[in-house]
Parts: sequence; C-alpha cells; structure tokens
Amino acid sequence: MNTTKSGIAAAAALALTSLPATAQNNTGPTLYGTVDGGFYARQLAGEARVSRVDGGMMTTSRWGIRGSEDLGGGLTALFDLGGHFRLDTGEVGRHPGDNAAGRFFSRYSFVGVRGAFGQFRAGRIPTGSFVNTLSFTPFGDSTTLGPFMLHTFVGSQPMLASHGISDGSWNNSLVYNTPTLGNFSGSLQVAPGEAAPEGRRFDGTANYRSGPFAAALSVSRIRAAAYNVPRSRTDPAGAPYVIEAESSTLGSVSYDFQVVKLFGQWAKATLRPRGQAEIDLDTVGVHAAVPFGAGRFIASWARTERTQAGTTERDRTTLAAGYLHSLSKRTDVYAVVMNDRATGLRTGTGYALGMRHHF
Repeated sequence: MNTTKSGIAAAAALALTSLPATAQNNTGPTLYGTVDGGFYARQLAGEARVSRVDGGMMTTSRWGIRGSEDLGGGLTALFDLGGHFRLDTGEVGRHPGDNAAGRFFSRYSFVGVRGAFGQFRAGRIPTGSFVNTLSFTPFGDSTTLGPFMLHTFVGSQPMLASHGISDGSWNNSLVYNTPTLGNFSGSLQVAPGEAAPEGRRFDGTANYRSGPFAAALSVSRIRAAAYNVPRSRTDPAGAPYVIEAESSTLGSVSYDFQVVKLFGQWAKATLRPRGQAEIDLDTVGVHAAVPFGAGRFIASWARTERTQAGTTERDRTTLAAGYLHSLSKRTDVYAVVMNDRATGLRTGTGYALGMRHHF
C-alpha cells in the first residue's frame, strides 16, 4: 500500500514537471479588493447637513478578480474584472446610478496582452486623467473627502465638475500603455461614439518619475456627446445643460522630502453646452502628507474658478485635513475634517471617522 502511494506521488510529480513553462507561470485568478466604511456628518456649500453610516469614504469599496498567463515569447495575456459596492447597503456600484445602469463591473472590465512593446487592453478602463488625478493627492480616489477629486470628477456639486459629466472609467475603449523608457511612460486611450450619450473620446497621458520627484500631464477630449447635466446651485435657473463636448488638461507634480511629501495639481476644462456659451473651469490643488507615528497626517486644498459669458464669475474653495493610523499593513483607521465654500452659498463643514481594509 505504501508502494502504491509512492508510485502515485512520483507520477504526480513527473506530470507537474512535464507541464509547459507557460502553464507553470500563470498567475490567477486572484481575488482582491478594499472594504472602507464608517460615519460622516457632512455639509457641502449650500447643502443641508447629512449624518449617516456610509461606505467608500476614503477609498471607494471594491472587489475584483484578475489574472494573467505567460504565452511564451515575452508575451503575457491578462484580464481584470472589478466592481464597486456600497458597504452601507450591500448594493452593487459606487452610488445608486451605477446600480441603475447595470454596471456590475463598474471599475475594470478588460482583457489585454503585455510584452516588451508595452500593453494593449480593451474594455471598460479608467482613463489616464483619472489615474493621474488620484495618484497626486494623499486622498487618492476619495470622492467624498478629497477636495481635488470633488472639484473635478463629482457631479451634483455646488459648481459643475470638469469630468463630472462622464466617468473616470470609459466604456468601449482601447488603451495602449508604453513601456517605461528611462524615467518616462505614457498611455493613449480612445473610444468610438458607439453608445449615447458618451460620444467619441480620447485621453493621452505622459508620466515622469525619478527618485522622489514625479510629474504627469494628461489631456482629454470628448466630442459628439449628449450628457444631460443638472444645473448647479450657483447657476441661474433653467433646464439641464446638454453637454456636447469637453476639453481638459491636467498637470501634476510631487516631491517626497521624507519628512513631508508635497503635491501640486492644475486642471483646466472647457464644457460646451448645446445652444449656450462655453463654461470654463480652472482648478488648482495643493496637498501634503506628513509621516507621524504609525500613520500620517494628510491635508488637501482645492479652488475652482468658473467663467461663462453672460454670467457672473463664481469660485469654490474646499479644504480637508486628517490623520490615517495604520493598524497593520492592510488595515487602517482615519479621521478627517473639511470645509467647503462657494460664491453665494452658505459655508459647509463636515467630519468623517472610518476604517479601511485591503485584501
């Protein structure tokens, strides 16, 4: 009986060593994600105060499955299927709109190939502009607490947001990422206007990293769109805007002095509503992260100036500051306070207490 077991073990070992190298080098599928939730009492400029248990305050709660396969000859096939969920209710999506649109994989949904030439992907993929926005602020992709993200990527705010008309991830897109050449890398993303109201889209980015210094430049263009965008609280009364085109540019820099990491961002966007004058949005952001104890203090300031022919110029300023305390390599807790001001609106304040776990 022992001889039989030994023979089976030997046969199994022989079979494993006889597998092609491509099969042995597979990685995946791998389950990953972030769970973020807590309590906040927040009042943006001109809004009523809202107090509630919520999810995704510092990082949008997410989960996903990804993997890759070595195809040989320096080529690797890869995929990523990732979605967001609302921790407070257990529903799919970042917010009710995601759930209504049926986007089960609202973060990533792509297949691609990687090699010495770089990487090609096809599917629903975050834009380089979105990635560079969250990469150069200590608040990351926080659309609840991060001032620069609030000003540029979140609609239904005291003023219109430059990217609030569309999304940080684009459907039906093709993306090419260059290999890193020296300290430079870049990406190109295109999406045909195959589904209303998204229109034809283009996004291009260039990145530079050398030691403690990093910089990035992103440009984005949307044409032949038809996004229905409600007027903001500082707009004159009227029907929703129908945004037909958007042009935006984002510049970002950071330097890590070890005792403090500083970030700077500037975004300029032009929105073209049907039958009305163009809307210009200019946003600047200054951020800092200071290591302290088992965590770090973070602070972020953003200001947007909005101009449109025939209307009064308006501006908005948001400040947020807090502390993130690491309980382990994968778990931390945080506390954040914020202040939000906009032309003609009552000042808003708020705070948040939360916990975040990565898996």
